[in-house]
Amino acid sequence: MNSKKTEKSTQPRNNAKSAYENIVGAMSKEKKQYLKERFKGCQPQARKISEEYTETVWTDAMKIMQDFPSEYTKQSAICFFAFMGSVIDAYLEKRYKNGIKSIDLPVILPVVAKAEMVKMLLERGEKELDKDGLTLLKNLLERDFAFVFAVLKALKIENDALHNLLISGFRFYFWEVMIPHIFATEKKGGEDAAAC
Repeated sequence: MNSKKTEKSTQPRNNAKSAYENIVGAMSKEKKQYLKERFKGCQPQARKISEEYTETVWTDAMKIMQDFPSEYTKQSAICFFAFMGSVIDAYLEKRYKNGIKSIDLPVILPVVAKAEMVKMLLERGEKELDKDGLTLLKNLLERDFAFVFAVLKALKIENDALHNLLISGFRFYFWEVMIPHIFATEKKGGEDAAAC
């Protein structure tokens, strides 16, 4: 009886993962063409930063949100991270134009997270999370958070409302949605532990 329960409970999650992988594959092909066209009048750094956003922040957010129980929250997250990527690309295009001297280009310097809260979350993750969950948590805490803030700082978005929207939205999804969801769904023992 338990095996049927486990089989049923893993099926929606597996469907979500394969749907996610199909979407990522299609987007990857489209993104290459997009980058080529979007940044053809820019320094090569613009394209690299846009790619890095897609391969790190966007990809991690979509992996975490793929099986989020609320369809509304999941779709909101997709819209937010796509919007943030579009804003970043628009400012990359502006700040890295070919005519700008190398010395005047923005420099993106992510700062390593050393806060006690980060250390506590990583320690908790080591104890509670499976391998995938721990990897996602480390990506968020050790890479993605610092990268987003470094990019936003370097690009100097003039519109304060837009800048604040990106910061507050990212913090909300990061701390209030994605990290709690990792701890809720990526526990050691996985579906077997949830079924017991």
